[in-house]
Amino acid sequence: MGEDLLITVPDDKTIADFKWLAVWDVSEQKSYGDVQIPGQFDPPKQQILGAFLQTYHGIKSGDIKVIDAKTLKIPDFVFDGAADAIFWAGIGQVPSSHGLQVPTETGYDKLNRYTGQILTLRLPGETTVLDIDWLCVWDPTYRYS
Repeated sequence: MGEDLLITVPDDKTIADFKWLAVWDVSEQKSYGDVQIPGQFDPPKQQILGAFLQTYHGIKSGDIKVIDAKTLKIPDFVFDGAADAIFWAGIGQVPSSHGLQVPTETGYDKLNRYTGQILTLRLPGETTVLDIDWLCVWDPTYRYS
């Protein structure tokens, strides 16, 4: 109760391709609630941030994409898994210990070894991409990215 729900439209569509969205009962053939999508609706566009620059532990990736206000897609992510590292985001010019952990698809555990996987990260709580200046792989023990 009270949790966000993420709805993904088919790859060949955008939300602007639809006229309405409903919670639909298939067996009863009726709507339990719906919302109209304005004809002139102009949804936010995906943005490309660039790739992780290799620093420690073989970290690298393809270009990171902002999918929506809370979702980042990291293609071809590589990390040797040898550090107790996490995804970390914050504000300011450079990564620092003042930030927040960004969970992976499996939760808030330390990062495993990755060999080119595609990761989808969802910013926690009320945080959106407009609230952060950077994303890094952070080692909280040694306080570096």
